[in-house]
Amino acid sequence: MDKRKRNIIFIGILVLVLSVISFTYAIWSAFFEQKDPNLLATSCFQLSFKEDENNNGITLQKAHPITEEEGLQLDPYKFTITNNCQDYASYEIHLEIDEESNLSDYNAVHVSLDQESFILGSKQVVTTTLENATTAYSLTKGYLNKGESKDFELRMWIDEDADASIAGQQFLSQVTLTASYLEEEKVPPTVDLELALCGNTITATGRGEASGNKSITKYEFRLDDAKEWENNSGNNTKEFTVDDPQKHTVGMKVTDSNGITSEVTKEIQQETVNIYGKDIPVTSCGDGLYEVEHNDSTLEEGWKTEEYRYAGTNVNNYVWFNSDEGCTSEDSTDGKHCEKWRIIGLVNVKTSSNKTEQRLKIIRDEPLKDTMKWDNKNDWTKASLMTELNENYYRNTLTDTASKGMIAEDIIWNIGGWNTIVVKTVAMYGYERGTKTGNNNEYPNEWSKDNTVEGTEYHSIGLMYPSDYGYAVGGESRSCIDGTNLDDYSSCKTNNWLALESNEWTISPNSSGSSFVFDVNAYGALYANLATNFNAVRPVVYLSSKAKIVNNDNDGSYENPYELELTE
Repeated sequence: MDKRKRNIIFIGILVLVLSVISFTYAIWSAFFEQKDPNLLATSCFQLSFKEDENNNGITLQKAHPITEEEGLQLDPYKFTITNNCQDYASYEIHLEIDEESNLSDYNAVHVSLDQESFILGSKQVVTTTLENATTAYSLTKGYLNKGESKDFELRMWIDEDADASIAGQQFLSQVTLTASYLEEEKVPPTVDLELALCGNTITATGRGEASGNKSITKYEFRLDDAKEWENNSGNNTKEFTVDDPQKHTVGMKVTDSNGITSEVTKEIQQETVNIYGKDIPVTSCGDGLYEVEHNDSTLEEGWKTEEYRYAGTNVNNYVWFNSDEGCTSEDSTDGKHCEKWRIIGLVNVKTSSNKTEQRLKIIRDEPLKDTMKWDNKNDWTKASLMTELNENYYRNTLTDTASKGMIAEDIIWNIGGWNTIVVKTVAMYGYERGTKTGNNNEYPNEWSKDNTVEGTEYHSIGLMYPSDYGYAVGGESRSCIDGTNLDDYSSCKTNNWLALESNEWTISPNSSGSSFVFDVNAYGALYANLATNFNAVRPVVYLSSKAKIVNNDNDGSYENPYELELTE
């Protein structure tokens, strides 16, 4: 073997064939001809390539352009590379385009390899190694320690943005792997970078690990297009303050004690969710809109859909409701009737057609009254407070006709309960949707048109759930959700915009008997109170799917609440 070529080894060729007939009826098949491991060796270096024995290849019948989310669900082709020697190895995986391929746009091919998803045409063009290859792209590269193995999963599909002009063209490619011996002292550090966005602050936390007896001596960071690296010495955490928390790129470079460097770059983007026509930022810290996942195995599938709920202290979730046109930040202006309500979140509900949907849930900012009796028993379907809200309040106090039309009347309210205040928010969410109600489960566990008091109208005005209160806790730990119980006022009242300074009723019964109802007391803890007692009441409604948030200049702050409009 030529000594100049001894350190370069080409191993393992996978053949991919992509034949696009049309966007609707394209046929895409991948044929992997190699069935046994390849092994090439020198006296100082070995590296093996092995396909997964369970591979069936990639075969897509009637393939058509699909989204990245759909592409990542495709069955992958799996293979493993292993460094069998006592030396370090560098490797690089290429995708080389065969000369018989006539695909005109490589941006039409979406590839996923080693947990990275990308458009093929966006990757670096490198020198081809196969005689019949016209172009080669570098898919990924890395290093293998002594005896280390690395698994890969390869997926390819037609990108959803592919142009119709590629119909009838053929894409033929081969995957090649190159590996090189590397002396230990020259092995670059392995690096990883995690990014977190909180408000206008990006926190970059890096990890660097040097090989052998070397150590990491320096971390450097840079934001977006900055030309100069910021020396952070031995500190692996760096904060950046940005004016606009949209899409940003953070780079990190680490240097080991031999002066060898490695770099990594990652992007972070402010996630948003469209809530009733308004794109609202989603956060994972501080005050704002949080994504809430429900993984309780006891829940019906419909309830496991992720929700979006406001949490924290100073939350911009104000909305005008039951208010005259032209209301300002003042509670009343020139004789206008102006009420501020607040958005609990976009939450899961069951409709009268027995479907699980997501609706906007809002609560009146100020209590309707500070002292109102719930009832003599804890059956909400017949409770005097239910009747008061859905009859007297609806007719005489809820005066705005447009707001009335936004209230969803097709909602089935879950009014299950639990028998103790020692319960976590995640568990209470399930109990509210369960079967326990009054003593011996003697009351209905749902409230809708079918079980409203005879002779009364149904307007679907209720109260908050205990879990609504728990999910409103913000801050770093959010311990009230799944760490401490709802009766822990020190955890549940802190950083909670729903907390009042007085006792407040919820809609949920305490099922230990027929006379107790859950409330949140003035200390901010869940409590079981007699239904005959008098507490503060804040009406809660779900909005019709025809309601929309309008006027994009409004930011939901106390001074500039969102505006609602009923659409056809």
